[in-house]
Amino acid sequence: MSTTKPEKRSSLPPLVIRCPDPTQIRYQVDEFKQSKMKSIPYEKLNFSIYKQSANMVALCTCEERILSWIRALYFRYFLGLENSDIIKTRWEEQECDDEASKCVKIILNLSFRKKSIHENLVTITIYTTLGRIHVQGNGRFLQEWGNKEFKSLLTMINATDNIDQCNSTHNLQNYIDDMMNLKDIVKLSDLSTETNYVSSNNTINVEVNKIPATPKQPAILTEPVNQAESPREKTFSFVKSNLAHLESDFIDFKQTMSKSLEQKNEELKILQDKLIMMESKETNMQQIIGDLTLKQYAQDEEIKKLKSHTKNQQHEYRNLQKKLNNLSERIKTNDPSTSTELTSLSPP
Repeated sequence: MSTTKPEKRSSLPPLVIRCPDPTQIRYQVDEFKQSKMKSIPYEKLNFSIYKQSANMVALCTCEERILSWIRALYFRYFLGLENSDIIKTRWEEQECDDEASKCVKIILNLSFRKKSIHENLVTITIYTTLGRIHVQGNGRFLQEWGNKEFKSLLTMINATDNIDQCNSTHNLQNYIDDMMNLKDIVKLSDLSTETNYVSSNNTINVEVNKIPATPKQPAILTEPVNQAESPREKTFSFVKSNLAHLESDFIDFKQTMSKSLEQKNEELKILQDKLIMMESKETNMQQIIGDLTLKQYAQDEEIKKLKSHTKNQQHEYRNLQKKLNNLSERIKTNDPSTSTELTSLSPP
């Protein structure tokens, strides 16, 4: 009779599409946790750290600025593009496994969506407890974001702590226009027979509604307006988003495993060196023990000779003692032969 094994559950809660926390309390951390992920620069981009096939670039920040990054990304993309007919945004969060009120990871996805055409542009992953921001995109989309958007975001964060919807969308329209002019989007649009979206010069112009200024509230996020999506669009977007997340997590896992293997190889080499040293010491000790054994054997032979010599000396001493006693008795009895024996015992 077959038995079914229980399904393994993930150690972390799943990603959930939700509205950002207006108070940002959910994202606050006192101190970042240690990570075995690959080292990345502080608020700088280096496209050579990860392999080109990974289509990913990453940076790190500090505890004091992580909320500014979250606020800037929220206002610039999530609210700044909520009225766009072409660029759709999706905000997902992963709760802490031991504290549901805290968030350990935020994923902001930007995708091109027009009728039956769906294309993932850029996925930004914020590890709130590690201080890491990973940006993943397909080839030129990622390069375009790094060349233009990163500088705008960094300038915004460095210029003021009062980031709001008014000052967060500067040059955003230019970035969207450039993204729409990329060949990947044009080729993708040509594949659809149901859309007349492509113009005669193979460019796509996007009209993003300007959002009026709101009172400055540096630590408060405004609630977004819900976007109407069909079930098919939601399902497709959910699958695409999960695939992007899985790819990003796989790359992080691969980098972590590679680093762990390198560390294990170094530890193994150190242990091998120690083993060689121990074997060398053991050989030297065996040689010393052999030499000491030979010396002990020689000393035992000398002791045997000394014992034999001592025994002979004792035997001679007893003989001489007997002769001396005999002579003493004869002298007492005035034996005439005593003088002759004394003469024979005297030295020449």
